[in-house]
Amino acid sequence: MGVFRGRTTYAPSGLRRDWLPAGLSWGLVERRVKRLQVRIARAAVQVQRLRAKLGLILRDHRGEATWAMVQRLNRLLRGWCNYHRHACASRMFSRVDNWLFLALKRWTHARHPNKGLRWLRGRYYRQHGKRRWVFCASRPGTEGRVEYLDVVSASRTKVVRHVKVRADANPFDPHDAAYFAQRARQRRVARRNA
Repeated sequence: MGVFRGRTTYAPSGLRRDWLPAGLSWGLVERRVKRLQVRIARAAVQVQRLRAKLGLILRDHRGEATWAMVQRLNRLLRGWCNYHRHACASRMFSRVDNWLFLALKRWTHARHPNKGLRWLRGRYYRQHGKRRWVFCASRPGTEGRVEYLDVVSASRTKVVRHVKVRADANPFDPHDAAYFAQRARQRRVARRNA
């Protein structure tokens, strides 16, 4: 087991905390509103790792099929966003989207250095609903139609807050069975809508 290299953080009340590891993927943001409120926020280290992985995918697929690249990007983005959607991550999701848009723009220019922006937009981007400049891969589908595969937008991931269990609730007490059944129903509905 390695040596714990903790970072001492101080709450507004002056309490000392040595339990927050330096390389942890989560950081705690503490603010005093009416009482001490602890919110979990994204650490910049995890976003840098995601950018490095996305950059490797873009570099690996510079001369290969766009469809396979978009599939790998979507797998990575969906997994990362679903893992981090319970934290205060909506601002970080939009930053990841912005970075990915610029990286894909650089990728298209590197792949076709002699083509103009209008040609690149017609080849790699499309409008999907109200969203413009959606990067997509296309291939011929069934019955002569064209199939599109869009890159997942991280900012469209819904942030799901954790609902605390009542302090006096006991899952083994028959009197609290209705409470835990209601919690289970709410979680099923939230998963279905996510």
